[in-house]
Amino acid sequence: MKQSYANLLALIVTLIYIVTGSFRALLTFVGMAEWVFYVSTVVGLLIMRRREPHLDRPYRPTIVLPVIFVVVGTLVIVRSAMFAPIQSGVLAGLLLAGALIGRLRGTRNSS
Repeated sequence: MKQSYANLLALIVTLIYIVTGSFRALLTFVGMAEWVFYVSTVVGLLIMRRREPHLDRPYRPTIVLPVIFVVVGTLVIVRSAMFAPIQSGVLAGLLLAGALIGRLRGTRNSS
């Protein structure tokens, strides 16, 4: 059920951008969202590497590679936000709303 809400929201946002004729804005929005999740994933992996050092990992690069990726990815996000403030504001709002809804649903389900 959670996926259907996310898909519905993605459909609505996509339709708004397409109907307004700003396909470039849609691409910018999606690109920023992808980079936010790429960087978040690598940061999560760094955190897991620190908290769970004993876990078996088939590929374990030196710490420099993921750190460089996080720095460069963050610069890509910041640059995109500077040149597309409206899309970055919408993305930030959606991410905050999703985090808030996830936290509220998580605390409700755990009791």
